[in-house]
Amino acid sequence: GQNGGNLPSCFKNQIIMTTEITKDITFATAEKETFEQSASNILAFAESGITTHLILNLLSVEDVEIKNLKSLKPLAKMYAKAKKSLVIVCEDIDFTEVPDYLNVVPTIIEANDIIEMEDIERDLGF
Repeated sequence: GQNGGNLPSCFKNQIIMTTEITKDITFATAEKETFEQSASNILAFAESGITTHLILNLLSVEDVEIKNLKSLKPLAKMYAKAKKSLVIVCEDIDFTEVPDYLNVVPTIIEANDIIEMEDIERDLGF
């Protein structure tokens, strides 16, 4: 993957988030940044137009908590409206506490599975 080579200019902290776009999925990895930095980067990215699904990899972000994740509701709405999936990958949280409007999983494999599943649901008109 290109590490930081072709980041959209809307990423404010260009050093700390890398993106890779394959087919119809943008894979954004937060490097050593805070949750807040990740969230503002990804919101700026989404505001420039949503054309792909998004896997937001927060595995290296240490301050991920349920209350932080809830602050991504506007982002979740933007993706839903664009008929695209948003999946957040992180560990060490209580997954039963995650609100319904967010897809949060512990592994990248599961994130890909969710996108596939939601694509099928959209094709079937759910």
